[in-house]
Amino acid sequence: MPAWPANNPGAYRTGFNDRIADTTFRWLDDSVNVNRTKDVKAGFAEILADQYDPQDMIDKMVEIIGADRGKYRNVWPPAVEELVKQVQDAVWTRTVPGT
Repeated sequence: MPAWPANNPGAYRTGFNDRIADTTFRWLDDSVNVNRTKDVKAGFAEILADQYDPQDMIDKMVEIIGADRGKYRNVWPPAVEELVKQVQDAVWTRTVPGT
């Protein structure tokens, strides 16, 4: 799963990620940029093909928001929660080179 921008609602088929991809091609120019349009389009196609059904997130949000008690931090689905934990652990245990 790709790392999504912080203001992105996630890898869900809401149209948001598709608009981000579309916007890229307003400025991407093969005569100027190192990244080639065909390669970027292929990358976006792969990413956008793996988006989750938004209903799953909607159901989870309704469950969490309506609950009287719960976790301080909520990440859904479980595979993404595990990825977030791995990324955070890698940062917290990382050392400065040479130490």
